[in-house]
Amino acid sequence: MYEDCVYNEETTFKFVVEPFGRKFSRDDTIAVMERYRWMDWKSKVRMADPKYTFWAFEDYGIGTPRGTPFRRVFFGREIALGQRNLIDQYSLKRRKYLGTTSMESEISFFAANMAHVRE
Repeated sequence: MYEDCVYNEETTFKFVVEPFGRKFSRDDTIAVMERYRWMDWKSKVRMADPKYTFWAFEDYGIGTPRGTPFRRVFFGREIALGQRNLIDQYSLKRRKYLGTTSMESEISFFAANMAHVRE
């Protein structure tokens, strides 16, 4: 179930920076990554299929001028991803048949999740 986090020379990781309220250039993204250098990463960087993915969300607020510092930062390790690709795959526009009880794919996924539906 829960996998112990082991950060050593054999593991791999990826670092993702996501700004809110501002667009980042490649240099801006690298500057944010450099701010976390104090964590003394021992693992190897691997952008494709890493064992661990770390996210840094920086909130700048909407409409703030460039050069304004961030309001808050959220930093964490990714533990799971959703399956948003399924929403488009099961869209009403792609279905061959629509019945009287057909509903939007997003709503049907919400209902299935709330009902704890399994295969």
